[in-house]
Amino acid sequence: MAQLLQDDDTDTDSSLYDEIDPSALAQLAAGNADARTQFLALLDRCAAAERDAAAAQDAIAAMASSVAEVGTAHAPAFAIAQTASKRGAAHARTADAIAAAAAACAAMTGDEPTLDANDADAAVDAVILVTPHGLHEEQVITAAAAGKQIFCEKPFSLTSASAKRMMAACRAKNLIVGIGHERRYEGALVEMKRMIDAGELGTLLHLEFNASYNLFMGSPAKGWRLDTKQAPAGTMTALGVHQTDYIQTLAGRVKTINARMTHRSNDYPSDDILSIHFEFENGMLGSFTSIATTPFYQRMTVFGDRAWAEIREVANVDKPDPTLLTWRDMEDEIHTRTYKRTDTVRENLHEWASAVEGAGDYRFTADQILHNVEILDAIVKSSETCSPVHLADAS
Repeated sequence: MAQLLQDDDTDTDSSLYDEIDPSALAQLAAGNADARTQFLALLDRCAAAERDAAAAQDAIAAMASSVAEVGTAHAPAFAIAQTASKRGAAHARTADAIAAAAAACAAMTGDEPTLDANDADAAVDAVILVTPHGLHEEQVITAAAAGKQIFCEKPFSLTSASAKRMMAACRAKNLIVGIGHERRYEGALVEMKRMIDAGELGTLLHLEFNASYNLFMGSPAKGWRLDTKQAPAGTMTALGVHQTDYIQTLAGRVKTINARMTHRSNDYPSDDILSIHFEFENGMLGSFTSIATTPFYQRMTVFGDRAWAEIREVANVDKPDPTLLTWRDMEDEIHTRTYKRTDTVRENLHEWASAVEGAGDYRFTADQILHNVEILDAIVKSSETCSPVHLADAS
């Protein structure tokens, strides 16, 4: 599978494609062993930095004299493509980027890649989209019409109406839709879900979540990540949609959302504090806080009438620090388990690819993907109107 990935987690004005060295690409395309080794090293380094734009840019800059940049935050997906059995395609931002990635990909795989993700070429089986959120609808519908399996980065779309149009196009072709919510594959979350499903926490009562990170403090104010149209509700589109995905995984469907946003830090161009109250269809309540201008902090606690369990991450997923799962039962004993980091991006893509090939199930359902967009849409509407939004009414 010759697959090219374009990553728009960087801003257009700060694109790293300009740093490509044509002579190095020529060596790579010609099969130069040293260039190939350096290219593989780049992929490994980008994988380690896959959610950290600054670290990814450092990795790219260090290798810019010898290899091409093919998507910083999502390089792991490109690496997977080297050993996949099917052909694929992906979007790229510029003609130069397409040509550069094409040469690198051909040298790595011996296969000529398809350069247009919307190409109806029968040799293309799947498309991976890692483009700005506002482009997803057109790209998904076009690729679905061509019968291509689709993996789309989060959020699937920005509005419920848009997401429904996209999913309808995919369902019409019986496609398996992949989604970039790799956090479901984290060991601590998998174990917490097992505990809940097994009834070890008893009847669920309340969920508390704080996911705060000043990840984009240094981003250009004019960049799409801080554009309120491209990225509404503060950090929700970049970070929060991961959390709402596994909130619904643990607590079920959301019934009502009451959200507020405010701007406290003059160093941040948009609202930097988001506070949400959830009411779930099962009667459970929950709260979520995200602050865009404070150092990394992430903690989620689920309370039941038999036990509570808490997941605490001491660093972002691009760091090697472990995740802690702590729980306290009716015997008043406190237990703690440590989980090492794993490559959840790779796990997600592998599971989706296996499902596409009929070799297994994919843990995300179309309804869950749609519901997470419904949650995002309701958060945006509630924060804009300063009033509760009932999801049944909003959809």
